[in-house]
Amino acid sequence: MKAPETIIVGYDGRAESRDALALGVEIAAATDARLILAGVFPYGPERIGPEAFEAALTEDRGKLLDPVVSSLEGVEAEARAVGDRSPARALYRLADEHPDALVVLGSTHRGSIGRVVPGSVVERMLHGSPCPVAVAPRGLANSDPGLRVLAVAYDDSAEARAALDLAGEIAVRASATVRVIGVLDPGVERPGAAGVIQQAAALARAGLRDAVHDAAASLPPEVRALPVICHGNAAVELAGQCEQGVDLLLMGSRGYGPLYRVLLGSVSSMMIGAARCPVIVVPGPRGAAAGSGVPAQRPSA
Repeated sequence: MKAPETIIVGYDGRAESRDALALGVEIAAATDARLILAGVFPYGPERIGPEAFEAALTEDRGKLLDPVVSSLEGVEAEARAVGDRSPARALYRLADEHPDALVVLGSTHRGSIGRVVPGSVVERMLHGSPCPVAVAPRGLANSDPGLRVLAVAYDDSAEARAALDLAGEIAVRASATVRVIGVLDPGVERPGAAGVIQQAAALARAGLRDAVHDAAASLPPEVRALPVICHGNAAVELAGQCEQGVDLLLMGSRGYGPLYRVLLGSVSSMMIGAARCPVIVVPGPRGAAAGSGVPAQRPSA
């Protein structure tokens, strides 16, 4: 997966959207991507007419978005005002227009400082976005986001490989290092289990170790990729790794569901709520789930 060429930041002026902006600017500056500061306003042309609608969008963009864009340095940025009663639906449509994009959102205001806690818009975008979605933890705007150490949650799935590719692309451009993290779950070892089950579990663990080392070796040498093997619950171990100097965690979405869309599984869902660093959830590569026959679904409201 290539580095994003467009960074779409959902912005409404609140603190959590400023966190998203800080992360979006950091990634855009590192990757030379264009940044779109997107504001969603709760009205449409069907009620006020097309001319009044365009005038209202222009006025609101000038009040909320244009001053922020004018203040940004080091990135190419533009303001986009969109009218829709559903922010998730509006951002979804905008992401559909830019298949090379990364959508960046802020955590809910209810979470504690330094935690990623998804609100309703984030949750909707994380269940069907056509492109990767990044979530910034609360308070990020008041710190140095940085992109010095990237981590990838790796299980050798198509989605994890897509996350690995994206991490490598960003790391090269940001002069960052990468940790490739595999978690061996001891839960597969049940006392008294039949020998064939124990043997299968051992083979699975050996296979994951090899896959993690191979994945790290496949990255460009300048990112100094480090394979990391943990033992325990995947979400718990990944959250612990994120507290050891990781600036950005990338992980794949669930490996089934709408084609080429983000769809959270249990681990990615828990990590969104547990990580102290920004998290990017990456959909699988096109073609990875071909033939599933499951249609893509859009957020409705």
